[in-house]
Amino acid sequence: ALDLGFIRQEQRVVFGKRGHSAIVDRAGNVIVHPRADWQQQIKNLARVEPVARLMKGESGVTSFRSPALDMDMVTGYAVAPGTGWGVMVSQPVEELELRAGDIKRAALAMIVLGLLVSALMSWMVSGLLVRPVEAVMNTSRGIAAGNLESRVPRAVGLAPREFVELGTVFNAMARDIATEMIQRARVEGELRQARDELETRVEERTRALTQEIAERKRAEESLVRLAAAVEELHDNFALYGPDDRLVMCNRGYREVNDLIAEATKPGISFEEHLRLMVDKGLVPDAVGREEDWIRERLDRHRKPKGPFELRRQDGIWLLIRDQRMPDGSTAIISTDITDHKRAENALRLSEGRLRGAIQSMQEGFALYDADDRLVAVNDEYVRTSPAARQILERGGTFEDVIRANVARGVIAEANGREEAFIQERLALHRKPKGPIIRRFTGGHWYLLRETRTPEGGIALSFIDITEIKQAEEALKESRQQFKDVAEIASDWFWEMDENLRFTSFSGRNYKVTGYRPSELVGKTRGEVAAEAIDDSGWRRHLADLEARRPFHDFRYKLKTPGGVLHISVSGKPIFDADGRFRGYRGSGTDVSARVNAELALKESEQRFRAVVDNLPTAIFIRDKEGRFVLVNRRYEEWYRISNERIAGLTTRDRFPADKAEQYAKEDEEVLATGKVLQKELHGLFPDGVVRTSLVSKFPIFGHDDAPVLVGGVEMDITDRKRAEEALRDAKEEAELANRAKTEFLANMSHELRTPLNSVIGFSDILKSQAFGPIDNPKYLEYVEDINASGKHLLQLINDILDIARIERGHLALDERRLDVPLLVKSCQRLFHERAQVAGIVLNAEAAKTLPALYADELRTKQILLNLLSNAIKFTPKGGNVDLRVAVDDDGRFLLSVSDTGIGIPPEHLEAALSDFRQVDGSLTRKYDGAGLGLPLSKKLAELHGGELMIDSRPGVGTTVTVCFPSARTIRLI
Repeated sequence: ALDLGFIRQEQRVVFGKRGHSAIVDRAGNVIVHPRADWQQQIKNLARVEPVARLMKGESGVTSFRSPALDMDMVTGYAVAPGTGWGVMVSQPVEELELRAGDIKRAALAMIVLGLLVSALMSWMVSGLLVRPVEAVMNTSRGIAAGNLESRVPRAVGLAPREFVELGTVFNAMARDIATEMIQRARVEGELRQARDELETRVEERTRALTQEIAERKRAEESLVRLAAAVEELHDNFALYGPDDRLVMCNRGYREVNDLIAEATKPGISFEEHLRLMVDKGLVPDAVGREEDWIRERLDRHRKPKGPFELRRQDGIWLLIRDQRMPDGSTAIISTDITDHKRAENALRLSEGRLRGAIQSMQEGFALYDADDRLVAVNDEYVRTSPAARQILERGGTFEDVIRANVARGVIAEANGREEAFIQERLALHRKPKGPIIRRFTGGHWYLLRETRTPEGGIALSFIDITEIKQAEEALKESRQQFKDVAEIASDWFWEMDENLRFTSFSGRNYKVTGYRPSELVGKTRGEVAAEAIDDSGWRRHLADLEARRPFHDFRYKLKTPGGVLHISVSGKPIFDADGRFRGYRGSGTDVSARVNAELALKESEQRFRAVVDNLPTAIFIRDKEGRFVLVNRRYEEWYRISNERIAGLTTRDRFPADKAEQYAKEDEEVLATGKVLQKELHGLFPDGVVRTSLVSKFPIFGHDDAPVLVGGVEMDITDRKRAEEALRDAKEEAELANRAKTEFLANMSHELRTPLNSVIGFSDILKSQAFGPIDNPKYLEYVEDINASGKHLLQLINDILDIARIERGHLALDERRLDVPLLVKSCQRLFHERAQVAGIVLNAEAAKTLPALYADELRTKQILLNLLSNAIKFTPKGGNVDLRVAVDDDGRFLLSVSDTGIGIPPEHLEAALSDFRQVDGSLTRKYDGAGLGLPLSKKLAELHGGELMIDSRPGVGTTVTVCFPSARTIRLI
């Protein structure tokens, strides 16, 4: 476990430069030596004295003879605590004693020289020089006794000159000897100090090595624990080094790459891994663009941008995240999301079936949830309530929809009592009591039906019964919403002690669950669970823990500060070196999204089945081979077969050969075109009822937007057909009555004109007093009233005759080139006096540069006179009436009359354009007229190929525009 190369390169680990400096184990085997070539040759130093003492557990300083260097060595040695290893640092003695040896030899030489000189002098002077010799001897004894300051006196008695010189020489020698001895003492002191420092360094280095070894051992244990935890991760994990070669991977990574096992061997580069995947055809998205895909994947790997999904050829979906490390390494974490993808596709298919069924309905349909919020609508509903789409997008309620419709003024009975109507409608909506017949503006009638769903919501359907007066109950459906909550790797690590109580958690646990480690440490898993631990799953888990067995993907509910989470955990038991159980170590992950998705899918299927079974129409779904996949309750009732019995049967199994062949071709057409197919069926059904049904077949799309199923909705329209036949009969009777009325009016009008002309003629004579004056003014006033009433009645009869001619097709147009400005001025003159009397300003605008109009002059003038008459009649004093003529960009001739009168409410426009009808209420009582002006003008405009348009606002005024087609505009060439 010890990296010798690391220790040799570590600059802080220093050994003696020569000799047997080394680290040895308890048997004397060399673990580390500063010279690698010596370590290969010298395997064991047990015979060396310091090593022998180390093997006994001793520490200290000693000298020995080095067999390798053949010299004496001084060494410090010590035992490293906790390891049993010995550390020995050596230094050659000759290097330490080099200077001390020189001093010792010099001193000895001087002493020998002094003794020789003394003997020589004693022999030369014999007894005469006893006293001088004694002086020298005394000085020598003083020096030998340690008095280095002892000297021979300068003159002793009558000593000869030679003696004096000898004393001088001896004193000089004594000084040299004293100097050398002092230096020797200094050197010995330095040697002692060096030995002490060496012992201190050896002891410090021994402690440092011991600490480093202990830290390395702890690091190795941490690496072992980390590797074990990574191995048990739910996610697939791989680590690539700074050189982008695989360093390690866990079991999940090896399993998901089992088809390219060589790609999971350490040392392989990530690019080689990608090329193996492409060569094996594991990546469908890379087919045909292999090099581009490899380059894109390498760029994402080297510069991570976030998680992404990868679909493999074997059907596995992976959610992959690349994480760049500070040292340049890259960690790859991938999660198998295949189950989530399948659930998502199934949910999308279910929703597609539901939407297809709703959109295929002929009735308007909307679904509200338990909070009365709009969750689904079809196109027919949006057509009648355009604001429903925006309300659906923002999560609005039924009240928002009804207020939007009331604001548009489309509900006739709400006008004038809007808020009261809204409250009444909301009360009926919250407690449905049966069908509602509602009249909308524009003459439309609808039958509305509301039904409460099992979930507490409301399904609303309506059908237009303007012509058939018969309601059909609408399709109900709910929209299931599903949110992809799958996230990238969310595992955390945990450990338990031998009592199965938590001892530690990684930081990810707090981010996911909201629990700090201190809040969970010391508790068992059962104590934090949000469910009873006596079910079969918990019993198996507790049995695994009791038996000290590994476990994988155990799921339970966890109480958290934010609610209840679904947790999946895996773990393996921990045993020490003696085989004693020490606890568990493992990982956990939040699988709430997956569990919720499964529950949502199940709930969606239940809702789908509930809606389908409660629809008033028969519904079936078949696959591409014509096999029945699903039928609803109404289909079972009509065809006397259950969903369980019909599932898997084909159309050939259920119907005669000719019908089965026809149904199969229709299914193929729907799948090929992707369009809805409709047809009517009539006959005796298996339940014994003769009915007419409307069948709508529609495609159901899969996750790749390709048709995979054929859905069918069969609606009983027997009553509707009967109503249509009754309506046709009633219409024919009404047309016959209308023709009879027209002929009667025409005949009566001709009969009335003859006596009326006489009345008008005679009243004109009386009015002009041609045969004499009328003395009584009252009689003259009566004559004028008779004349005016006769002319008014004549005009009414003429209008009736015109309408009758138009309806019978007997009114011919005398078409010619008209000078429109001249025609306008003529009409203005006719009404000028009438407008002045009424206190109204009459304006007429017609540019002289206008082109000519090809039309019947009499009928065109009749149109303008009718419009001006109505405008002046319904405009109060002080108002304005404007007659304008223009040609639009399309070349159409436009004649418009605008007033600032009382205006016409939108709901009364239809009455204003009908024969002999007038606006209701006070208008009938306040203003005269037969109600023929606008209808006749409209018919005359249409006779010219044009149209009459009304734009009116109550209290503001009315603008009536007659539009002649561009073909009647004569331009100069």
